Amino acid sequence: MKSTWPRVGVIGAGQLAQMTLSPATSLGIEFVPFAESNSDPAALFAPHELGDYTNVNQVLAFAKTCRSEEHTSE
Repeated sequence: MKSTWPRVGVIGAGQLAQMTLSPATSLGIEFVPFAESNSDPAALFAPHELGDYTNVNQVLAFAKTCRSEEHTSE
């Protein structure tokens, strides 16, 4: 069964994204950080996409994979 919850993309995979991961997952929300490195805090615990947040094309491509209207950065 497909989730009715959104795929929430967060620009950045630091401590704030890491702290958001558990509650989002508990609610059944697909939470995907846009990480600069596989060693970023949230990237260590969640499926993530790697990219450069200063690259507009990469950010837009990431945003298109999300089903949410809201995007945030740390």
